[in-house]
Amino acid sequence: MLTAAFCVSRQRTRELARTSASLRASEARYSSLVNLSHDGIAALDGEMRFTFINPRLARMLGRTEKDLLGRRFDSLYPSHDLGSGQTLAERLTRGHPTSFEQQLHKADGSLLTAIVADTPDLDAAGRLRGVIVTLTDISERKQSEQRVQYLATHDSLTGLANRPMFLEHLHSSLLIARRHKTRFAVLFLDLDRFKEVNDTLGHAVGDALLVETAQRLRRSLRASDLPARQGGDEFMVLLHDIKTKAEALGVADKISQAIDRPFTVEGHECRVAVSIGIALYPDDGGDAETLTRQADGAMYRAKTAGRSPSRGPHTGRPAG
Repeated sequence: MLTAAFCVSRQRTRELARTSASLRASEARYSSLVNLSHDGIAALDGEMRFTFINPRLARMLGRTEKDLLGRRFDSLYPSHDLGSGQTLAERLTRGHPTSFEQQLHKADGSLLTAIVADTPDLDAAGRLRGVIVTLTDISERKQSEQRVQYLATHDSLTGLANRPMFLEHLHSSLLIARRHKTRFAVLFLDLDRFKEVNDTLGHAVGDALLVETAQRLRRSLRASDLPARQGGDEFMVLLHDIKTKAEALGVADKISQAIDRPFTVEGHECRVAVSIGIALYPDDGGDAETLTRQADGAMYRAKTAGRSPSRGPHTGRPAG
């Protein structure tokens, strides 16, 4: 009887030892997977505070384990996202795993963009006990997407808006102006004597001159106005909330004076001038096509007139 009991006890001991060894091996494999993962992994308690982070997450955030443990996950959110932490906690309390895109502050002040996947752990009463969080770094992908978007809407040489972006803003301005009975102006600009500079001094100097022209154009405008490059040596400007024709003419004169000043480009002094045409909404047109056509026509009349100081920029429809 005692012998049988002893044998059973030894068998149970061996089984427990095998089970314990199996658990240790499983824990080692799990720990290895977590620590070697290409994703950041963290455990949070019921108050969304870090209780565990893997090495990858620490590297992603440029922070140490000591810096993160005990800290709330949403304390890493940018200031404009601080309300998202409460929303996340509420969703997790309902027992629903979540996946969302989130920016987090890194130690150096830059932002990490990540896909965050959260799996909640609820107790029998439905209270949130903790959360397992997985973060996938998509910062490079987002930067590439933003670069593609930027190139689709901006001129690659000057950094100004391109024609499609300008027209998109023009259509938006028309909707706002119709709704609120406001006025705005469209300016078309063409550089005079640019071809001479380009042909004489080369395309590199010509490109540098266009870049400096764009900078002077920006400095001549309000922050609310939109300068754009149409192509070649032609530019466009959208002047918001213009109340009178005289106000638009004043901005055009300011642009002319800025561009009339000599340029020093790669050791060369260059002089160009600008012909400007102006179309006002609603005086010169009620739609984008009419306004751009009127501004373009006024610009060519200004160029034909020779830009003498007495003539200045041209506006709207030709007389007669």
